[in-house]
Amino acid sequence: MDLSVNILSGLQLRDPFMIASSHWTSDEKAFRQLASVRPSAITLKTTSDLMGGDGRGRRDKHRLNDSFGNPFATYTDGPRTVELWDVATTYEMTRIAQRSLTDCVLGLSILQEEDYESVSKQLNLASYGYIELNCKYTFRKRSLQSLLTEELEHIHRDIKKFLDIFLNNLPVLVKLPREIAPLLDTPEFQRILATINEAKAGLIVANSRRIRVPPSRTTGTKELATGVVVGEYLFLETYHMVQTLDTARQEGAPTHPIVASGGISDIGGFVDLITAGAKAVQLCTILDISGVQVVPWLREQLEILCRDFGSFARFSDEIRSDQSRSSDVIQLARDFRLNPLRSVKEVFRKQEVALLQLLVGVIRDECGAVGMITTEQDCGEIPKGLRFVVTQGNASSFLLSKRCIYKAGFLPIELESSGDFVNSLKDPNFMYDFAIVPESTFRNITRQRSLIPENNRPVEIGHIADSIFELVCHTPKDLLKINFVYHFGGTTSRYALGELLKVHKMETEEISDLIRPKLLPLLRFWQEGSAILAKPPLSRIYGMLGRGDMQRNWGPIWKTTEKLVLVLPKWRKDIPEGERERLGRAVLRWIELERRQVLQSLEGAALELRSLGFLEHCANLLIPVQSQV
Repeated sequence: MDLSVNILSGLQLRDPFMIASSHWTSDEKAFRQLASVRPSAITLKTTSDLMGGDGRGRRDKHRLNDSFGNPFATYTDGPRTVELWDVATTYEMTRIAQRSLTDCVLGLSILQEEDYESVSKQLNLASYGYIELNCKYTFRKRSLQSLLTEELEHIHRDIKKFLDIFLNNLPVLVKLPREIAPLLDTPEFQRILATINEAKAGLIVANSRRIRVPPSRTTGTKELATGVVVGEYLFLETYHMVQTLDTARQEGAPTHPIVASGGISDIGGFVDLITAGAKAVQLCTILDISGVQVVPWLREQLEILCRDFGSFARFSDEIRSDQSRSSDVIQLARDFRLNPLRSVKEVFRKQEVALLQLLVGVIRDECGAVGMITTEQDCGEIPKGLRFVVTQGNASSFLLSKRCIYKAGFLPIELESSGDFVNSLKDPNFMYDFAIVPESTFRNITRQRSLIPENNRPVEIGHIADSIFELVCHTPKDLLKINFVYHFGGTTSRYALGELLKVHKMETEEISDLIRPKLLPLLRFWQEGSAILAKPPLSRIYGMLGRGDMQRNWGPIWKTTEKLVLVLPKWRKDIPEGERERLGRAVLRWIELERRQVLQSLEGAALELRSLGFLEHCANLLIPVQSQV
């Protein structure tokens, strides 16, 4: 399918998805990630010899939540030396980008009101496929009244200067901030558009928005006022501005190719903007939400939409000119919406038999190699009402804990992870009698003993099962060819990561709530050389969410094992010392006998795990938090 697009004369791209100037185009790691999905074009970070720096430093970021707690935008702020590059940094980073992105058009972005002639002499313009004039600060720092009375003419002269210097070298795009929306219909701004049109340059509409954010929409207690807001929140205004400019063009105003930027988060939004008059779109925040693999996902969806048209060029022409065709395409685009909850549930429904067999294997591997360490002499009465901590980190500890509760009359203390158990121990009001934790967690508790009340400090009773971490990928694969690994946070995961790094060094990224929305695109468009470090069954379930070949050839290439140990609190005033030790051995004996029964009926144990909701817990780890609401 021909998805190529002519943005401007001399700027031909193989598809209409460009990567906006942002943190995604700011360092070598980002370039390598983008290279894996072959973007058609990226715009490097904006150059400013007046305010720029080397791009290094911290940027302040806050997720903005609606009244239901769901994220709707992101606030970001950083010093100019981080947000902008000086010329020397642009020169060096361009060379790095060229090495990583060998099949991509690079765009040079220059801040307005710079010394354009000096910049043109310091950089090798042959390295770029287009040049962008970034006007984002120009309009933000001036009032609407001053713009209309005097400043617009000054800006107009500066844009002319930029065009005169660069136009003979490369195609040019002028990036307009969304703060100019009230000026679009004014005669003064129309003269600027006429100049851009006469130069056969194009527009990028628009940028992030500088706006105050009230405390109720953040996790803090203060207003956020110095940065910008990005995300889907911007989409409606982006659409409105593109539509307004296109309507003006139809009424005889100057023509200018438009690249839409701001809030594009799915293929439906892309179709809206192409219908409104844009030739292409720039992507940024969607990469934060869904990962770089969203680029081939959008490309695949566009190929399907264009199938009846033969090419993207014909597709664009027809949806702009034929309302009925546009309506049909939008309806189809709605069906492409990435719904993680629906996608994961569908996979779990279709793979029900395979998932049960997977649980059988997990229980066998976690319990099968552990021997009995108690004897019949350890059998003894276990009083009702003891408190047993239940965590969901391992299938075997979850199952055996649940059996203690339902068969031996223990009271449950439900916690999601062993990390939650560690945090609970620090509360002097927290009380428990038994828990099963990984050995690395037990060591972590020992290191934090000064933070834990003496009565809550656990004592190890015995080894009841094994905790296994696997490095899984599209197999067969040599471990030494893996260069990137995704992993969970927490003590046990970091222990496993440490064991892995003893064998092979690679880049890593933590699978947190921020990366969970990226998992489905990541797995659907899996990159060779990547792997995920996780516990089974989750490690194997990842393969079920990929495409056909990945589903057939997904498995472990490395694993590490640690003990799961039964613990009880060091001291309880209501249980004498000797009785506490006897009780601990009795519970350990009871668990060992239950483990023996589990191994004798693995299929029944798998069904029991499913009925207890363990697979539902695994599914939730694959779904962004807001999708579970």
